[in-house]
Amino acid sequence: MRKESDDKQLSLMSKEEREEAKEIISDIKVNSEFSKGKVNLNLMIHSLKKFNNKKNEFINSYPLMAYSVKRILYAFLTLYFAIAVVYILLNIVTNDAMYIQDIDLNKWKIRFGSEEYFNLINNRKRLLGVDGSVLKQILIYWRNVTPFIPKKIILDPFYQADGTITGTTVTKYFYLGVIFNSSSGYATGTLVEKVMSLSMPVSFKLGAISTAIAFLIGVPIGIYAALNKENAKDNSITGFCLLMFALPALVIVRLFYQFVIYYLGAGSLWAGSTLYTQMFPVILLILLTVPGIIFQTRRYIIIEMNADYTKFALSKGMTNRYVFFIHIFRVAGIAIIRSIPAALIANLFGSSLLVEQSWNVLGMANITISAISSNDIFLILGIVFISASVSLFLSLISDLLITILDPRVKLIEKKGS
Repeated sequence: MRKESDDKQLSLMSKEEREEAKEIISDIKVNSEFSKGKVNLNLMIHSLKKFNNKKNEFINSYPLMAYSVKRILYAFLTLYFAIAVVYILLNIVTNDAMYIQDIDLNKWKIRFGSEEYFNLINNRKRLLGVDGSVLKQILIYWRNVTPFIPKKIILDPFYQADGTITGTTVTKYFYLGVIFNSSSGYATGTLVEKVMSLSMPVSFKLGAISTAIAFLIGVPIGIYAALNKENAKDNSITGFCLLMFALPALVIVRLFYQFVIYYLGAGSLWAGSTLYTQMFPVILLILLTVPGIIFQTRRYIIIEMNADYTKFALSKGMTNRYVFFIHIFRVAGIAIIRSIPAALIANLFGSSLLVEQSWNVLGMANITISAISSNDIFLILGIVFISASVSLFLSLISDLLITILDPRVKLIEKKGS
C-alpha cells in the first residue's frame, strides 16, 4: 500500500520534482545499506572480542592444557610442512616407471613407450593420487592422512588390457597409500597402514622392554655416580659412558652381534629363535641406552644437590638421607620421568633400527631400509607420519606426567590463586 501511495505521489509531481525525489530516495537507500553494513561490522567485531575473551579465560583456567594443545597444533602444522618437503624431494627422484613396476607389461601386451603404456601410467597415478601438479599431489596426500575426511579408495585394482583400472571402491577415513616394492617382504599394493600395523608392535615391544630395563639400571647408577661425585667411582662410571658415546653405534652393534653368535652360541635370526637368542637384542639396546640415562640422572641430581634450598635444608640439621629422598630425588625424579618418552622414541626410531637389521627383525628397521633403498614414496611418507605422530602422542603423555608428579603444575588454575 505504501509503495502504491509513493507511486501516486510521484505521478502528481513535475519532471524536475520526480528526479529530485528519486535522488533523495537513492541517498536514503545508500545510507540505509551503509548503516546495515556498519551494524554487521560491529557485530562481527563484538563476536571476535567475545571469542578472544573466551579463549583467554580458557588459557587462564587451563594453562598447561592450553599450552599442550597449542604445542601439539604447531607440531602438526610442522609435520604437514615436513611431509610437503619430503614429498617434493621424493617426487624429484621418482620416475614414472615406479608406479607400474608390479605390472607384467608382456602379459598385457603393452609395449614400452606406446599409448597404452602412458595410459596405464596415467591411470595408476590417478588411482594413487599422484597425478597433476606437485601442489595438487601434496593436497591430496594431506587430505588422505587427515582423519574424519572420507576418501574413496580402490582396493585390489584390476588392470584391463587397454590400461584402465577397475576394482572395489571403499570409503576410508585414514589412508597412507600402498607400497610399490615387494623388497620389504609384503606384496606390492599392500596398504601402508597394514604394513605399519604389523611392523610397529614388534619394534615397540623391543623398544619398550629395553627402555624400561635401561631406566631401572641407569637411574640407580646415575644416582650412585652423583653421590660419589669426582671420586674414583664416579670417574669410572663417567669414563664408561664417554667410551660408549665415542664409539659409533654401528661398531658396537656389529661387535656385540658377532660376539654373542661366535662365543655365546646365540642364533643369528630373530624369527623362529629361542628366548635365549631374543634376549640379546634387548641387552644390546639396553647397553646403548643406559649411558645416556646415567648421564642425565647424574646431571639432574648434581644440579639439585647444589641448589640453595638443599643447602638451607642441610643447614637446618636435616639428615642427608632425608634431604636426598624428600627434596633432591623428588625434584630430579620429575625431570627423569619426563625424559622417558624421549628415550622411548630414540629407541623405537633410532638404535633399534641397527639392532633389528642385524637380527633381521621384521619391524620398523626392515621396512624403513627397504623403503629408502627402493624409493617407495608412500612407505617413506607413512613412516615419517607415524613416527612423528607417535612422538607427538608421547610428548602429550610427558606433559600429563608433569601434572601428576609436580604439585606446582596443574591442568586447572584455581580461582583466586
